[in-house]
Amino acid sequence: MGVATYRPRAAEGTVLHRVVRENLETFLREAADRSDGGGLPRFVEREFREFLTCGALGRGFARVRCENCAFERLVPFSEPPSDEVVARLLATIYRRVQRLLARRGLDVDDPPDVDPLAEESPALAGISSASIQGRIALGPRAGPVRILPRSRETGSGRT
Repeated sequence: MGVATYRPRAAEGTVLHRVVRENLETFLREAADRSDGGGLPRFVEREFREFLTCGALGRGFARVRCENCAFERLVPFSEPPSDEVVARLLATIYRRVQRLLARRGLDVDDPPDVDPLAEESPALAGISSASIQGRIALGPRAGPVRILPRSRETGSGRT
């Protein structure tokens, strides 16, 4: 059996990407004209625009290098997860760890209904959440994704 290798998506080369890229503005304009200026819901337009930039190296990437053979690959960043996605993931991990501990006969506490960090220190929980999502946590610019300068050594950065 062969070894599976990572192959990044090449969405820009697909027929769907080309059709959306070449016709999106016309489609949005015609939808607005047919609905007396209202157009499509904002989330629909946002999804189309995010589709066009998904996997694009211009939005930030990491350069991954194999220590054994020195092979390098650029891996584009994806969108940071939302608070809800992170909370679901953490809850799933917590449940699985608790089941594993129970199977091994180790003491298992009843799972709390609330995140202890969020209950004890909401500010710290918010900073932690922003860190996981790659967002600015404090100050007047709080909320947007951080913009890190590209490193000359690694070629990586995040926008």
